[in-house]
Amino acid sequence: MAYGSQMGYGPFREAIAQYLRLVRGVRCEPKQVMVVSGSQQALYVSARVLLNPGERVWIEEPGYPGAHVAFGAADCRLIPVPVDAEGLDVNEGIRRCRGARAVYVTPSHQYPLGATMSVARRIQLLNWASRTGAWIIEDDYDSEFRQGIRPIASLQSLDSDARVIYVGTFSKALFPALRVGYVVVPTDLIRAFSTARDAMDIFPPTLSQAVLADFIQEDHFSRHIRRMRVLYAERCNALVEALQTEMGDLLEVVNGEAGMHLVGLLPTGLKDVGVSRKAAEYGVSVMPLSNCCLERPSRSGLVLGYGAADQLQIQQGVLKLKAAVEALMRTATGPALPR
Repeated sequence: MAYGSQMGYGPFREAIAQYLRLVRGVRCEPKQVMVVSGSQQALYVSARVLLNPGERVWIEEPGYPGAHVAFGAADCRLIPVPVDAEGLDVNEGIRRCRGARAVYVTPSHQYPLGATMSVARRIQLLNWASRTGAWIIEDDYDSEFRQGIRPIASLQSLDSDARVIYVGTFSKALFPALRVGYVVVPTDLIRAFSTARDAMDIFPPTLSQAVLADFIQEDHFSRHIRRMRVLYAERCNALVEALQTEMGDLLEVVNGEAGMHLVGLLPTGLKDVGVSRKAAEYGVSVMPLSNCCLERPSRSGLVLGYGAADQLQIQQGVLKLKAAVEALMRTATGPALPR
C-alpha cells in the first residue's frame, strides 16, 4: 500500500520478462521492463525520453492514429512511410528522410492493414538504425492472436545493437479498462525512462500488477490466450464470410488473418468518413481508414473490429453496414446499384 518503484512491481516485471522471452523471443531482464498504463503511455514516454522537439520520426502510412498523437505531442515531425505486403518500405523511408531520429513500426501485425514485416525488411530496418543511430519503437500490440500459425518472433529479438524499444499491452490480450502495458528498454536507457516515469506519475498502481503477476505465473494467462486465439479465429472467419457473401461487390477484404480487426476497401468514389457516419446512423461503429493516414489515401476503406462481437452480432452488423453503404450509393448515383 506504500509507494513503489518507478519501473513497476518487481514480481510482475519478472513475470513479463519471462513471458516475453518464452513467447516473443524478446531478449530482456526484469530490470529492463517498465510498467505503464497501456501502449499509449509507452509511446508518449518513449517520445519524451528519446526525441527532441523538431526531430523527425518515420510513421507507417497508414498507421496507428495514437502514434500520431503521441509523437505529435512531443513536437516531432512525422514522416509518413508507405507499407506494402512486406510491411514498412524501408527504402522509401530512406528516400523520404534518411536522417530520421526514430521509426514507429508494428512489424508483427501492421496496424491497420495487417501485413507481417518480412525478415529482409526487419534486417534492413535494423541495419539502417544501427548506421544512423536511430531508435526503433516496436509496438507489439496484439501479436498473440494469429489464426492458424504460431506468433512470429519480435523484431527486438533480432536487434544486436540495442536500438529497439519494445512496447506491449494487456489491453488487447485481456481488456482495455485494465490500463496496463509495458516497455522493454535497453539497459543504458533504464535511468532515463525511470526518471521520466517519476516525473509523470511516480509509479504505476501496485495492486493490479500483483494480481497480474499471479495470473501469469500460475499459467492462467497462457490458457486464456489459447482459448481466445480460437475464439477470435472463429469471429474473424465469420466476418470474412459475411462480408464476402453480403458485400462482395461493395467491400474488398484486406489480410484478415490475425488480430481483432481487418480492413475493407470501398469502391472508388465512396468516402470512408461518409460511410462511417452513415453506418453509425444504422447502429454500426466502423473507423475510416483515412483516420490512420497523414497523407490523402489512394483509396477509402474501413477498419472493422470484431473482437467484442459474437457471430450473430457480426452477421447483423454486416447487414447494417451493407444497408448503410447502399443508402449512400443511392444518394450519390440514383436508384441503380452494382450487383
